[in-house]
Amino acid sequence: MDAMPQTEAELVEQVLSLFAREARIERERLRLDARADELGIESLDLAVALFELEERFGVNITQALPGTPLPTVGDIVQQVMAQRAQRPAAPGGV
Repeated sequence: MDAMPQTEAELVEQVLSLFAREARIERERLRLDARADELGIESLDLAVALFELEERFGVNITQALPGTPLPTVGDIVQQVMAQRAQRPAAPGGV
């Protein structure tokens, strides 16, 4: 996998690329306002994608409760960014 992102733009791109790969969807189809069901992402693929994001970036992504709308792609990106911003920088700037 790529080195840990240094900028917000790099972080967003890495999150979207990993999400697309693990959710088995073309990266170009991802829109920040789209929900997984709108993109045709199966629930198992969504779960795998969220797990991989959590593992890769060391975050906990809040998942929708039954009967509530799924988060948008942008919601997921924002959760990763917010949690990463709260962590102290590691030695060496990563």
